[in-house]
Amino acid sequence: MSNASVISNTTSAANQTYCLEVSELCPVKLSTYGYYPNLGANAFFLAVFAICMISSFASSLHYRTWTYMVALTLGCLTEFIGYIGRIMLHNNPFDGNGFEMQICCLIIAPAFISAGIYLTLKHIVLCFGTEYSVLRPRSYTWIFICFDIISLLLQAAGGGIAASASDESGLKLGNDIMMAGIVWQVITLTAFAALAGLYYMRLRASQAILSSEADALRRATLFKLFLFGMTIAFVTIYIRCVYRIAEMAGGWGNKIMKDESYLQGVPAEAPPPYPGGLAHPQQRVQIIEVVSAGFGKSSMVLKRADLTGNSAQEFGYFVDVSNYTPGKPDVTLHRGEDKNGPALGIARFPHFSHSMRIGIVPDVQAVNSATVDESQLWWEDLRSVTGFGKLFGKAATSGAKSGDGVFSVPARMLNLGASNTGSDRIELIWKRTHHDHLMTANGASGNISMGSLKLVLAHNQDFVVAQFEQGHSCSFRGSKGRIVLLNGVATGPAWEVMAVLTLMAMIEHRRRQQQAAVASGAAASS
Repeated sequence: MSNASVISNTTSAANQTYCLEVSELCPVKLSTYGYYPNLGANAFFLAVFAICMISSFASSLHYRTWTYMVALTLGCLTEFIGYIGRIMLHNNPFDGNGFEMQICCLIIAPAFISAGIYLTLKHIVLCFGTEYSVLRPRSYTWIFICFDIISLLLQAAGGGIAASASDESGLKLGNDIMMAGIVWQVITLTAFAALAGLYYMRLRASQAILSSEADALRRATLFKLFLFGMTIAFVTIYIRCVYRIAEMAGGWGNKIMKDESYLQGVPAEAPPPYPGGLAHPQQRVQIIEVVSAGFGKSSMVLKRADLTGNSAQEFGYFVDVSNYTPGKPDVTLHRGEDKNGPALGIARFPHFSHSMRIGIVPDVQAVNSATVDESQLWWEDLRSVTGFGKLFGKAATSGAKSGDGVFSVPARMLNLGASNTGSDRIELIWKRTHHDHLMTANGASGNISMGSLKLVLAHNQDFVVAQFEQGHSCSFRGSKGRIVLLNGVATGPAWEVMAVLTLMAMIEHRRRQQQAAVASGAAASS
């Protein structure tokens, strides 16, 4: 379509002419914008967003920040296409394709980029303390992304209607719908800024002692640069949206729309940086790959791994599972690649009980024996919650459900800062989950396989300190999986041993229950 064919402020003679290019009958002032878009400025922004798109896509692939990658890549891509459209208008201000490209893409691009900003607040709240937040951490993602989608749909629908309109009424309808979308986006941005600002003020006023991870992050130069970049991105998006309201309010071909100096005076929205200082998974977590010790064996080898899941040469632990040896612990955790390595702890499953006994050596760094003296171990109970036990109040832990595992540790073992209760004991729960809480660093949890587990604080179940991502095999014997441990919460090496041993005990206990159920069913059917 020719964008001059729907302009209301042209002469009647020009209205009867279908302008395809600048000519004596169709001067540039009769086009929608009334000028040749500046080639240098638009080429500059084209190059900037091309670089940002490529770098964002590449870094997100490397660090597996999928949702953040989608938001930023789409935002940069739509900006890139929009500026191609403006360059096309520089060559021919009456180019219908260029007009449609730039009006649709440059209007909706800020919605994608602002989504990338919304995704980060959840992780900031989880790191520095959920108690200062008005909303639950996950709510920031769901609420603001949903609002952003509404804005995006309104702007896309309005832009499409306006770009394809062939009369005044169609153009006005598209303009009004776009205006509604932009106004909605400004309201959403304002609410987000208010909640983020309130969280900052409440955190600062509390003068709480931060955890070691949160304090290290607060001091990190990368994190400060990240916050600066996010602030610049937010401010430029906000200014751009307010400008669009003023631009669209006067109708097509108004004074603001026809003066490019207004547009060039408004900063193009800067894409937020990759949040390496905030949510770089390799900085935040330790990764341990779980592999079978051999075909048909229930024992497991645990290897240290990097961010991409590649196992390192260093063996982490060996999990020796004993089913039938009298007197031998049900699960023994060794350091190294086999059961000849130093024994760090054991798990025993008392008969006719849903509880497990977890024993850890007093000094996990100094031990060098492959066997343990059980009288010298530090013992804790790991309670497996059942539906029956919960019904009759035997599982007193709030939020614990059937299939969960509950245990407690001395408070001195964990450095939780503001998330600490002040008690001398901290209760934790291994819970079923199908969300990736630690490896996905983009604000929205990714999905992992069913049967996976997360380790949370009983008093703050949004605080995930570890997770186990189950492999694709349904059987523990042939399964592979991954243990992910949050950095910065432990005051010593005993915490990792406790987390790994309780997890392995949970998995083996569940396997035996399933095995018993199958045997019982087979006996009943015969």
